[in-house]
Amino acid sequence: MKVKAYYEKTVFLYVQGYLEFKENDIEMGKEKMQQAIKVFKILDEKAMLQYYTDHYHKLIYNVSKSV
Repeated sequence: MKVKAYYEKTVFLYVQGYLEFKENDIEMGKEKMQQAIKVFKILDEKAMLQYYTDHYHKLIYNVSKSV
């Protein structure tokens, strides 16, 4: 059960960061998304790490492209 709690909390942290990023609190949003990605790396959750890392990079790339 604890693994599920870590998963849910980490996904929630990522989503919080994503929403903050989208609402123009870019630095805080990036920090939270990066923290969530680090947790997936520490827990050796390869699929989750890949999914959220890809999402993060696409998000950052699209923002830097539009500036």
